[in-house]
Amino acid sequence: MQVGKYRVSFERTWMLLHGEILRIDLSVDDPDGRINYVSVHYKRTTGKWWNSYGWKPSITHHVRMHGEFGTPAECIDALMCELRIRSYERGTREYAEAYRDRWQKGVEIVNELPDGWHVMEKTPTNPAGTRWISNGKSLFGGEREHKLLYVGR
Repeated sequence: MQVGKYRVSFERTWMLLHGEILRIDLSVDDPDGRINYVSVHYKRTTGKWWNSYGWKPSITHHVRMHGEFGTPAECIDALMCELRIRSYERGTREYAEAYRDRWQKGVEIVNELPDGWHVMEKTPTNPAGTRWISNGKSLFGGEREHKLLYVGR
Protein backbone atom coordinates (compact mmCIF):
# COMPACT_ATOMS: atom_id res chain seq x y z
CA MET A 1 0.00 0.00 0.00
CA GLN A 2 1.22 3.51 -0.78
CA VAL A 3 1.02 6.07 2.06
CA GLY A 4 2.31 9.42 0.85
CA LYS A 5 5.87 8.82 -0.36
CA TYR A 6 6.17 5.56 1.60
CA ARG A 7 5.52 2.05 0.31
CA VAL A 8 4.18 -0.01 3.25
CA SER A 9 3.88 -3.81 3.21
CA PHE A 10 3.00 -6.51 5.73
CA GLU A 11 6.00 -8.26 7.25
CA ARG A 12 4.76 -10.58 10.02
CA THR A 13 2.44 -11.04 13.00
CA TRP A 14 3.48 -12.37 16.37
CA MET A 15 0.78 -14.30 18.22
CA LEU A 16 0.49 -15.93 21.63
CA LEU A 17 -0.24 -19.64 21.92
CA HIS A 18 -3.96 -19.08 22.48
CA GLY A 19 -4.41 -16.95 19.37
CA GLU A 20 -4.05 -13.41 20.75
CA ILE A 21 -2.19 -10.96 18.53
CA LEU A 22 0.84 -9.60 20.35
CA ARG A 23 2.57 -7.63 17.60
CA ILE A 24 2.13 -6.66 13.94
CA ASP A 25 5.20 -5.58 11.93
CA LEU A 26 5.08 -3.64 8.66
CA SER A 27 8.02 -2.88 6.34
CA VAL A 28 8.42 0.65 5.02
CA ASP A 29 10.27 1.62 1.86
CA ASP A 30 11.39 5.21 2.50
CA PRO A 31 13.02 7.03 -0.43
CA ASP A 32 14.93 9.20 2.10
CA GLY A 33 16.23 6.17 4.02
CA ARG A 34 15.09 7.32 7.49
CA ILE A 35 12.33 4.80 8.28
CA ASN A 36 12.26 1.10 7.43
CA TYR A 37 9.59 -0.29 9.77
CA VAL A 38 6.44 0.47 11.71
CA SER A 39 5.07 -1.80 14.38
CA VAL A 40 1.96 -2.24 16.53
CA HIS A 41 2.46 -3.77 20.01
CA TYR A 42 0.06 -5.04 22.64
CA LYS A 43 1.13 -4.25 26.21
CA ARG A 44 -0.43 -6.79 28.54
CA THR A 45 0.38 -4.68 31.62
CA THR A 46 -1.86 -1.80 30.44
CA GLY A 47 -4.19 -3.69 28.11
CA LYS A 48 -3.55 -1.04 25.43
CA TRP A 49 -2.01 -1.00 21.96
CA TRP A 50 1.08 1.09 21.16
CA ASN A 51 2.80 1.86 17.87
CA SER A 52 6.38 2.62 16.96
CA TYR A 53 8.38 3.47 13.87
CA GLY A 54 12.03 3.90 13.00
CA TRP A 55 15.08 2.26 11.52
CA LYS A 56 15.76 -1.32 12.45
CA PRO A 57 18.26 -2.39 13.64
CA SER A 58 19.29 0.57 15.74
CA ILE A 59 19.74 1.21 19.41
CA THR A 60 16.78 3.60 19.62
CA HIS A 61 14.25 1.85 17.36
CA HIS A 62 12.26 0.40 20.26
CA VAL A 63 11.86 3.69 22.15
CA ARG A 64 10.04 5.68 19.44
CA MET A 65 6.57 4.80 20.66
CA HIS A 66 3.51 6.92 20.03
CA GLY A 67 0.18 6.87 21.78
CA GLU A 68 -2.05 4.40 23.49
CA PHE A 69 -4.98 2.90 21.60
CA GLY A 70 -7.89 0.61 22.41
CA THR A 71 -7.73 -1.56 19.28
CA PRO A 72 -5.05 -2.56 16.75
CA ALA A 73 -7.11 -0.91 13.97
CA GLU A 74 -6.97 2.49 15.74
CA CYS A 75 -3.25 2.01 16.26
CA ILE A 76 -2.56 1.20 12.59
CA ASP A 77 -4.75 4.11 11.47
CA ALA A 78 -2.69 6.47 13.63
CA LEU A 79 0.53 5.05 12.17
CA MET A 80 -0.68 5.57 8.60
CA CYS A 81 -1.68 9.16 9.42
CA GLU A 82 1.77 9.73 10.94
CA LEU A 83 3.45 8.40 7.80
CA ARG A 84 1.24 10.62 5.63
CA ILE A 85 2.25 13.67 7.69
CA ARG A 86 5.93 12.74 7.43
CA SER A 87 5.73 12.34 3.65
CA TYR A 88 5.26 16.10 3.15
CA GLU A 89 7.69 18.92 3.84
CA ARG A 90 6.87 20.92 6.98
CA GLY A 91 5.08 24.16 6.28
CA THR A 92 3.47 23.11 3.00
CA ARG A 93 -0.29 23.08 2.46
CA GLU A 94 -0.25 19.26 2.11
CA TYR A 95 1.56 18.95 5.45
CA ALA A 96 -0.98 21.21 7.15
CA GLU A 97 -3.89 19.19 5.71
CA ALA A 98 -2.37 15.85 6.75
CA TYR A 99 -1.67 17.19 10.27
CA ARG A 100 -5.19 18.58 10.53
CA ASP A 101 -6.70 15.26 9.38
CA ARG A 102 -4.83 13.45 12.16
CA TRP A 103 -5.06 15.87 15.07
CA GLN A 104 -7.73 18.50 14.34
CA LYS A 105 -10.46 16.77 12.36
CA GLY A 106 -13.11 19.05 10.89
CA VAL A 107 -11.12 22.28 11.15
CA GLU A 108 -11.17 24.38 7.98
CA ILE A 109 -7.93 25.71 6.48
CA VAL A 110 -8.34 29.08 4.72
CA ASN A 111 -5.93 31.14 2.58
CA GLU A 112 -7.13 34.61 3.63
CA LEU A 113 -8.21 36.14 6.92
CA PRO A 114 -12.00 36.65 6.83
CA ASP A 115 -13.38 40.10 7.71
CA GLY A 116 -13.77 40.58 11.46
CA TRP A 117 -11.48 37.65 12.32
CA HIS A 118 -8.10 37.92 14.05
CA VAL A 119 -4.95 35.82 14.40
CA MET A 120 -4.60 34.16 17.79
CA GLU A 121 -1.04 34.63 19.10
CA LYS A 122 1.03 32.11 21.09
CA THR A 123 -0.96 29.00 20.20
CA PRO A 124 1.10 25.80 20.50
CA THR A 125 -1.16 23.46 18.50
CA ASN A 126 -1.09 24.94 15.00
CA PRO A 127 0.69 22.85 12.34
CA ALA A 128 3.80 24.33 10.72
CA GLY A 129 2.81 26.88 8.08
CA THR A 130 -0.52 27.81 9.69
CA ARG A 131 -1.89 30.11 12.40
CA TRP A 132 -5.08 29.77 14.42
CA ILE A 133 -7.68 32.44 13.70
CA SER A 134 -10.90 33.24 15.53
CA ASN A 135 -14.04 35.30 14.97
CA GLY A 136 -13.51 36.88 18.42
CA LYS A 137 -16.89 35.93 19.88
CA SER A 138 -17.30 34.71 23.45
CA LEU A 139 -16.40 31.12 24.32
CA PHE A 140 -19.49 30.90 26.51
CA GLY A 141 -22.11 32.07 24.01
CA GLY A 142 -21.57 29.18 21.61
CA GLU A 143 -20.87 31.55 18.70
CA ARG A 144 -17.08 31.33 18.73
CA GLU A 145 -15.52 29.79 15.63
CA HIS A 146 -11.92 29.00 14.82
CA LYS A 147 -10.04 28.01 11.67
CA LEU A 148 -6.47 27.60 10.49
CA LEU A 149 -5.00 30.30 8.28
CA TYR A 150 -2.40 28.95 5.84
CA VAL A 151 0.60 31.29 5.79
CA GLY A 152 3.19 29.04 4.14
CA ARG A 153 6.75 28.46 5.21
